[in-house]
Amino acid sequence: MKSNIRIQSILERYPEVENVFNMYEVDLSDDSTNLTIEQLCDSHGLDIEDILMDIEELIQDSRQAEWLANGSEEDQWTDQFTEETNIEISSSNGDGDDNYDDNSDEFYDSDEF
Repeated sequence: MKSNIRIQSILERYPEVENVFNMYEVDLSDDSTNLTIEQLCDSHGLDIEDILMDIEELIQDSRQAEWLANGSEEDQWTDQFTEETNIEISSSNGDGDDNYDDNSDEFYDSDEF
């Protein structure tokens, strides 16, 4: 992020950035939102690198939160990969009483496919 961006421009897109300025005890009035970040830092004696880093971090967090909030059920694939499942594998005991039928058409008649 560049230091010559007007604060108002940032706040219009990311209103939560106001929290960064509140953290530095800067009250954003209409006059101060028309300043650039550099001008505001100079007038309040703040370290511009710290402010820029905090703003960038907040914006990045906001973008990640938007991405997660906007995802559809199809996009929420992580549940499938994070849940543990138990798969039971049954082996034939050789008595010919298996539940598997090689001649069955059940698989092809299934609505799933």
